[in-house]
Amino acid sequence: MKHRQFLIFAVSVVFACAVSSTALAQKTYRCGNTYQSFPCAGNDGKAVETTEGGAATKPAGADPAAKSASASASTGKGAEAAKPQMTEEEKKAAAAKAAEADADKKKAAALVEKKSKCDKLKNDLNYNTAQLRAGGSNVTQDRLNAGRRQINDNLGREGCST
Repeated sequence: MKHRQFLIFAVSVVFACAVSSTALAQKTYRCGNTYQSFPCAGNDGKAVETTEGGAATKPAGADPAAKSASASASTGKGAEAAKPQMTEEEKKAAAAKAAEADADKKKAAALVEKKSKCDKLKNDLNYNTAQLRAGGSNVTQDRLNAGRRQINDNLGREGCST
């Protein structure tokens, strides 16, 4: 009896995995060396099937039916069926999305660079403070105080919180 219940459970799990894996596939477009969830500007990207983890499988044109469709498109026969054309509005929307994504990437890169600069300045300030507390001659203390003021000025200039 337990063997039969286990068998039913195992078949159910396999079935559930098969159904969920097909539901998780999504369309991704390869535009040059980048992948995105919307068609490329200018219709020069290729559709690529992806799975849950985002790993690309074969391109949409890799099967024989698609190859024959692309061959007929290159000869001029059935070009409309092989490659649907985007309307001007769709092209503008795709270009706007691409520009927005590019701007977001630039903002993220700028934030990472700023955080890196701020972290370095804060580390410099901590080191300087430790050196000041360690003591030393008047000349050394004056030099360290001047360095601390310079670091604090740089922190303010970069917009870092202290």
